Amino acid sequence: MIIAIAGLPGTGRSTLAHALAEQLGDDGVLERDYLGRHLFSASRVGPGDEQDHFVVDVMLKTTAWRLERDPESAIILDGLPLTRIRQVTSLQRFADHLRQQLHVIECVCAERLALGRLAAKRAAGRHWDDQHVDAEFYYARKEHAELIPQPKLIVDTALPPDECLALALRFVLPTSTTARRTASATSRAGATAPA
Repeated sequence: MIIAIAGLPGTGRSTLAHALAEQLGDDGVLERDYLGRHLFSASRVGPGDEQDHFVVDVMLKTTAWRLERDPESAIILDGLPLTRIRQVTSLQRFADHLRQQLHVIECVCAERLALGRLAAKRAAGRHWDDQHVDAEFYYARKEHAELIPQPKLIVDTALPPDECLALALRFVLPTSTTARRTASATSRAGATAPA
C-alpha cells in the first residue's frame, strides 16, 4: 500500500505522515525534506527544481525497492508535489505498476495557519531548501494548484492531531484492521487499556 500525503506547504503533511507511520508500525516515512537535507547541503542547491526532481525520483525508486521485497508493507510518502492532476495521475500509474493500492490524503488548513507553520519551520532550519518554506513559495503553489481527483481523504489539520490521525486510519485501513493495528501500536508503546 502507498499512502501519499498531499497538500500545500504548511498544511501539516509531515505531522500526519509521522503519526500514521507510528500507528501502522511500518518503517517510517519517505520524506522529501529529510532526503533533500541529507543529499544536498544548502550551499549546493542549484537553480530551478533539478534537485527537487532528483529527490522525488529517489523517493519513488526507494518505494518500488521496498514494495518489491515486502508487498504487504505500507509506504508513506510525504512531500511529493501533488498539487496538479497530472502528478496524481502519474503516482497512480506508478502504484498500478507495482500492483499496490494508492491512498491520497490531502491536508488542508487556513492560509494564516499554513504561513505561520512555514515561518516556524524556516526559523528552526528544518528544511533543506529555504526557498521552499516561505510565503512566496506557498502562494506560487496555491496559484497553480488544481483540484486533486477522488478518491482521496481531505483532512483539516486545524483539528486536534488525534482526530486527524483517526480520520486517516479509517481511510487507509478496514475497520477491523484499524482496531488491530491501533491496539498493537498502543501495546508497543507500553500503554495499558482502560479498566
